[in-house]
Order: sequence, then structure tokens, then C-alpha cells
Amino acid sequence: MGKNYFKGDLHHYEIGIFGEKIQVEVSFDNITPAWRPNLTIYYGNNEENNFSWLPATPRDHAKVKITADGQEQNLEGDCYHDHNWGDVALMKVMNHWCWDRANIGDYTVINSYMTTEKKYRSTVMQKFRFSC
Repeated sequence: MGKNYFKGDLHHYEIGIFGEKIQVEVSFDNITPAWRPNLTIYYGNNEENNFSWLPATPRDHAKVKITADGQEQNLEGDCYHDHNWGDVALMKVMNHWCWDRANIGDYTVINSYMTTEKKYRSTVMQKFRFSC
């Protein structure tokens, strides 16, 4: 990865991408703290596969510096970062899904609505979080 990096601790993150013609440096800090929903989903007759999701930064404030062809631009605004893990690809077990996020004043709303493949009984799973 060379000089490139992505590091953080659920409160503050830094990303650096350094190409020959473009460099991008991003830092973001939590506005809404990380949320650990009980969202590990098990699949198979013996629950041998799993998929998990964590909104690591439901709402952050980001600062971005982009340098391209010697010209620098600075941007900032709200951002979002989540993390998925498990031992099965989401597209193999989910028929369709929708993850929504909205900032309404001081409040952050996150909704996930997922429907599994027919082989997993087309189960509907919904998680909702409202925080400030």
C-alpha cells in the first residue's frame, strides 16, 4: 500500500491516498458515537455461515484535502462509515436490502431493511436506530 493508510479508533479516523497525480487526505471525527447493533445474521441449516454489520461512525464531520496537478482543494461536511464482516458474501444470502441514514438536526437515524434469499425462507430483518 506504500504511503497510503486508513487508521482509526471509532472516534477519529484518518485516510491518506498518495498517487502520482493526485493525493487525498481525509480526517473525520464522530458526531454520533459508534453503535453496535445485535446484527450478526446466521445462515444455513446449522447456522454455519454468518454476516455482521457495524455502523462504526453513524455521523462524523470530515475534512478533506485533495491535491491534483499542484492545485489544492479543501472540503468538509458530514460523512458515514460502516463495516461488514463474516464468512459469506452478502450477495449470496440476501435477495435485496436497503440501508438508510439521515441527519435531522442533532439527530441521526439509521435503518436497515434486508430480505434473505428464498433458500433462507425470504426472512425480513429490520434494524432501526435513532440517536443524538
